[in-house]
Amino acid sequence: MSTATPTTEDPVPASVPAEVGLETITLETPIRRGDQVISQIALRKPKARELRGLQVQSLVQGDVNAVMALVPRISMPTLVAQEVEDLSIEDLGVISGVVLGFFMSKADRDMMARVMGQDQTSTS
Repeated sequence: MSTATPTTEDPVPASVPAEVGLETITLETPIRRGDQVISQIALRKPKARELRGLQVQSLVQGDVNAVMALVPRISMPTLVAQEVEDLSIEDLGVISGVVLGFFMSKADRDMMARVMGQDQTSTS
């Protein structure tokens, strides 16, 4: 048994500028990768090429297989399929919500924020 203290891997390297369409998620159940513990991941808004072989409707509906196929393509650090398959259902639920948000227009996001009591309408 190793006595080394696990380290947390930074999901977004400091050299990567914050950008629209990049969502950071703190995992309820961290991922163990060797001696590392990944407690946060960042998901970036997918490009069209990353949706190849997937049905957008399935992603919007939160289809587990579709979401699990997309996550390795858009996660930082890049998660492998086995890590995605081992996610807790709470973490997969949050990830599915973030993926759905990527397909929403600004008007849709603003409406959802108002419904949830988190009005974020801008004055511009």
